[in-house]
Amino acid sequence: MHAETGMEQRAIARCPSDALRPDLPVPLPPASRLCSVLAGLREPRFADAYRAVRWHILVIATLVAGRFALLGWLRPWIDVIAAVLAFGLLVRVIALHVLQRRQHTFEQQWLTVQSDVLRTTSFEVLRFGVRPDHDYDLTRPADVQDLLARQAEDRSVPVRIDFAYSPTAIETVHLALDEVTLVPANGARRPHVRFPDARYHGQPAMDRAGWRRPSRTTFWVLGRAAASAVMPVSALP
Repeated sequence: MHAETGMEQRAIARCPSDALRPDLPVPLPPASRLCSVLAGLREPRFADAYRAVRWHILVIATLVAGRFALLGWLRPWIDVIAAVLAFGLLVRVIALHVLQRRQHTFEQQWLTVQSDVLRTTSFEVLRFGVRPDHDYDLTRPADVQDLLARQAEDRSVPVRIDFAYSPTAIETVHLALDEVTLVPANGARRPHVRFPDARYHGQPAMDRAGWRRPSRTTFWVLGRAAASAVMPVSALP
C-alpha cells in the first residue's frame, strides 16, 4: 500500500519552484480524464457542476410536464429528447460522483508533493526585521554578528521576514527569533530564506451552503525559517 502511494506521488507533476505561491490551483487527477470529460469539468468546481445538474433536472421536468400541452404528434419527439437528456444527465452525475471520490484522495497526494517542493525552495529576503523596528542586512557580517548576539540573549523576540515568491509578489511571516536558523552563506549577494516545515493545505471552496471540499486552491503554513547569512569571522568554525 505504501509503495503504491509513493509511486502515485512520483507520478504527480511537481510545481516549478519559481511558480510557487500560497494560492496554487488544485488540478483534477490526471488519470481521470474520461470522468472529467463526462462530468464536464476542467477544474474541481463540483459545487457549480451540481448546480448545473439541478438546473438540467428542472429543464427535463418542464419538458415532461409540458408535453401534454402540445399536439399529439409532437409528444413522441419530446419523449425522445427528454430520455436522451435524462440519460446524459445520469452519466454526468455518475461521473461527478466517481471523480469527486478520486479527487479527495488525489488532493492529499498532490498537496504532499507540492509541500515537498515548498520545503526545499529558497526565497529572496527583502527585509529581516527584529523588534523594536530594527532591520538587519544578512549580507553584512557586522549585522549578522549583532543578530547572533541578540539571539543568544533573547530568543523569543518577534521577527518579521518579508520575502518575494515571484517578481511582483511579497509574503510576510512573523516568527520568534528562536524559530530562525542562520545558515552560513559567505559570498552571497542576496539573502534567502527556506522553510523546512512548510506545508500546503487545501482551501475549501465557498458556495451558498458554506465551505465545501474538494478544494479548488491552496494556502500554505510556513513555520520555522532557515535564512542564509554572511557570517562574521568569529562565528565561523
